[in-house]
Parts: sequence; C-alpha cells; structure tokens
Amino acid sequence: MELTKPHTSNSKDCQSTTIEIACAILKPDTVQDGRKDRIVAHLKNFSSENGLILMEEFFTPPDISDKMRRMHFDGKSKLNETGEKVISSFLRRGISEEQMNWTLKKYNLDPKDKEGIGKWITDVEVNSYLGKESYMLIFSGPDAISKLFSIRGGSDPMFAKEGTLRKMFSNGMSIVDMFDGPSGRPIDNVLHIPDTVEEVDRHLVSYTGKGYQEHLNMAKQYATLNKLIR
Repeated sequence: MELTKPHTSNSKDCQSTTIEIACAILKPDTVQDGRKDRIVAHLKNFSSENGLILMEEFFTPPDISDKMRRMHFDGKSKLNETGEKVISSFLRRGISEEQMNWTLKKYNLDPKDKEGIGKWITDVEVNSYLGKESYMLIFSGPDAISKLFSIRGGSDPMFAKEGTLRKMFSNGMSIVDMFDGPSGRPIDNVLHIPDTVEEVDRHLVSYTGKGYQEHLNMAKQYATLNKLIR
C-alpha cells in the first residue's frame, strides 16, 4: 500500500461543512490499458480544487477485487436494477424491441427476466476481471462522498454526462456492447465510486482492514495537526 503526500486545498469549505471519507476504485481494464495515470491526475486536480485531501492510493489485491466485484451485485434488487439498465440502454440506443429480444435470446436470456439479465452481466464482469488488480484512492474532506460521486457519470458511459469520468475516459462503449462475442465483454465504465457511507465503509474494510470511522478519525487528526502547523 502506498501512502501518498496529501493534496491539500486553500478552500475554506473544510471549516464549514462535514468532513467525510470517499473512495474511487479504478477497474482492471482501466489500470492495464494505460488510462490509470491520466484518471488519477484528474482526480488529484479535482480534489485540490474542491477542498479534498487524497489520503492513500494503492493497487488492490486481485482476490479482494474479485470478492468486491461479486458483492457489488449482491441481492435480487441489485440484479433487477442491473437488468433494468440493460433494457433501458437498448431503448436509448434506438434498438427495436424485436432486435433487443433477438440479441438477448442469443444468450439464452428472457427479456422479461431482469434478474436473469442482471446475473448474466454479473458473470461477465466477474469472469472477465478474475485475478486482475484494481486501483483504489481514498479521499477526505467536506462532503467528499457527494463531490466525488458527482463526477463519476452514469452506469452506461455512452450516455454519461459531459465532464464526468465515465464520459471522458471510457472507450465509448455502451452496456449494449457487452453482448458482443460468444461470452460477452465487461462494460468499460472506468471506475466505481460508492455513494453512501455504508458502501464506502464496506470497501474500506475489505481493501484496507480499517473502516469508515477509523479513516475519518485519521482525517480529523490530520486536519487538527495541519491547523497547528499553520
């Protein structure tokens, strides 16, 4: 694990809003194909401009990355949500319902079974990235979770908002393009950014062995020390 020199900001936001811990996890394809450094540089600039501090950055062990990827799709509600996103992406691409049904049935998927579609997506994501490293960055600062999540971009990078990470750094594929080839291919949506304290805590515990509160305590200690030094 690489401890980094904190990137600080002159912003006065730290004095008026709640300090939070946030994190970003770059996906294996993003790490392996040379995009990592550009995205990390963008995140560092964003943190400096928005009153956040980069506390740590490090490669994540493949076994933990594999476990967390599976956990991301846990539960029927998550699988149904994923299936719904697939259907929505087909329609947004202007693909007819008939063509969509034909494509899904090629993979033995029932267009009405959103949970089943979500499970297929899960298997493609997990199997394609099996045994590969991800890259994690941990931030602290005022409203860090909402600030970081605001630049993530939607699940389908083709329709992500301009200026978001998934729009700027993806290779332009859509969820629909996951259905290319005999066994599918993982969605190129760059990275994962948890959007709740609970989700941040789950990722921190799994990747670092220390939870949200422990990281928050370290951030507060650093903020106090920084004030004393000044």
